[in-house]
Amino acid sequence: RVYLILGSQRMIDSDQAIFGLMARHLLYNGKFHVFYYGQPYMGSLLAVLTAPVFFFFGPSMFTLRVVSFIASILSILLAYLVAKRIFNEEAALIAAATLSLAPFAIARLGVSAEGNIEMLFLGLVSLNLFFKIYFRPAEEIRNPRLYGWLGFFLGLAFWANLGIISILLTIVLFLVISEKGKIFKKPFLIMATSF
Repeated sequence: RVYLILGSQRMIDSDQAIFGLMARHLLYNGKFHVFYYGQPYMGSLLAVLTAPVFFFFGPSMFTLRVVSFIASILSILLAYLVAKRIFNEEAALIAAATLSLAPFAIARLGVSAEGNIEMLFLGLVSLNLFFKIYFRPAEEIRNPRLYGWLGFFLGLAFWANLGIISILLTIVLFLVISEKGKIFKKPFLIMATSF
């Protein structure tokens, strides 16, 4: 990923350029757009997160890719945590290694400013929170704040990229099936209002 972010400074594709322009317009003109320019979907989360990077380090192809790079590195850690919670340490190491030594196409997503790696990151954050809520030791009490954070990250991911819908629907279906009528209790209402 470091090689890709440093070695690809000569070219930028149109999707990356649009996110860069959106970040510049937010930073220099105060213009916030809810969605990617010209589309009624795909939120401007990447531009919002990139604007402070531009502020502190100046706009460039390198700084445009910093947020995606950080999200890709954190995704490796989150994949490890999710796999460890579901399976074991060995599976967690395999998951982290697979994501960190990914094929070129996946590694490229980790350094391109197109919003895809942010979806992976937010999806893994949501899954980690979900598993923390539902697959915990029996003596541990469910923390309602976790429901709020789960709703927040699922909502953020849904705004940023509709590709999160598979994770979102899986979590919602699991909640509806497993809780049987308890979905209108306080924790679920917290999650829904945080969305």
